Amino acid sequence: MKPKKNKLVIKIEVSNGTFIASDNLFYDYGIGDSLKECWNDYVQSIKERLEITKGNKNKFILYKRKILSKFLK
Repeated sequence: MKPKKNKLVIKIEVSNGTFIASDNLFYDYGIGDSLKECWNDYVQSIKERLEITKGNKNKFILYKRKILSKFLK
């Protein structure tokens, strides 16, 4: 079953003892030696993504920002 496009899907993997979280929107990621560290790094990445794309009027970017904003609430 494919995820809906208007959902934020976060994939968690472990490679050589390092946790990696990535998403299906901007393909941002977070890494860490623990799941908590990885998650915190990922959340910081998407907060930075929202800041970087602030003011961008591209409708595709605006759509993705809306999904990320809902996730952070």
